[in-house]
Amino acid sequence: MLKHENGIKLAELYYSTAPKIVERLESLENSETVFKMLYTDYIVPSVSAIESGDNELALNIYIAGYSKAREESGIDNGISIHS
Repeated sequence: MLKHENGIKLAELYYSTAPKIVERLESLENSETVFKMLYTDYIVPSVSAIESGDNELALNIYIAGYSKAREESGIDNGISIHS
């Protein structure tokens, strides 16, 4: 991801927002379901794409998963990210 044109910005955004997103997700009544969905629908496919050498697809899945996590947590920082 860091080699991508916007990779450093994406990493900085992740590290600045992920702790709060996780904290909010953990407080949800259905947190276990949400975490399983994020893992199954985004993390596993992204890792699979990386393992098959499709880094662009992996990045797009990561971005979609990050956006979904923000949505599920109720955090909307007004930032729209794109690959």
